[in-house]
Amino acid sequence: GVQQANEHLVVVYQAIASEREAASEADTALSFREKCLEASRACGDPSKESKAQFQLGQAHESLGDAAHLKKALGHYEQYLALSERAEDVEAQGAACYALAQVYQRMQDGEQSLTHLQRFLQLAHTSGKLTAQAEACCSLGVLYNQQSDYASAVQYLERYFELARQIGDRQIIDKARTYLGIARGNSVLPSFMNVVTTDLD
Repeated sequence: GVQQANEHLVVVYQAIASEREAASEADTALSFREKCLEASRACGDPSKESKAQFQLGQAHESLGDAAHLKKALGHYEQYLALSERAEDVEAQGAACYALAQVYQRMQDGEQSLTHLQRFLQLAHTSGKLTAQAEACCSLGVLYNQQSDYASAVQYLERYFELARQIGDRQIIDKARTYLGIARGNSVLPSFMNVVTTDLD
């Protein structure tokens, strides 16, 4: 009875939210994502609630201002907790990656690194090469932004290796480009030093 009704509501709200998102009506979509979370909780099905938490986090993140990003973090944390309870390693990885992305947008490099490192560990556990590649790429880029070029090169070399194992041409080209930039950056300080010394 009631549970079935709520399960039906989850499906309906998800469909409407997706339609509104496709029509770029983010605020309307958000309100249906919130309704969807309420209905999924009423179902008493953690897997439905888990999905609803993640989608509501994405809806807040898409709005992009600081208040919505903070709310997105809250929903991704809930998603992570539910995934841990369900012992779903892939979902935990997705949660950590989502959290890392939001922290990066909030200029919190330290928290972003912590969650990316955890995402990489989880990707190793799940044995998913594409997830490992994504983690290594993100870590390499973040270290590069923080001017830790040695770490950037280390992770991007790993990314390049994984790209070759995966065998996807596009990923290999992207990995080669990123690695080239990081290696260039790592020799740049000493090169600049040489240039300025010559100028004296």
